Amino acid sequence: MTEVIRINPREAPSYANLGVAYSERGRITEAIKVYESAIGINPNLFEAYVNLGLVYSRHGELDKAIKIYQEGISTLMTNIAVTI
Repeated sequence: MTEVIRINPREAPSYANLGVAYSERGRITEAIKVYESAIGINPNLFEAYVNLGLVYSRHGELDKAIKIYQEGISTLMTNIAVTI
């Protein structure tokens, strides 16, 4: 997966997928960094917000999780409003 990112560093879903792999292996700090990178590249990538929120909530950082969920929902609602 890191090879995909090396080849195309602007591919947000690749970062999000890497975050899932890191999370599953308990590499929390790395997972957080790549989810944040995914959101930075594509702020409309809702699943990155959800997965980042899950990482925070599973590790007791509920305030951060709530903030990320709220940002994700706000982004999603904005996107829905634009398409209607």
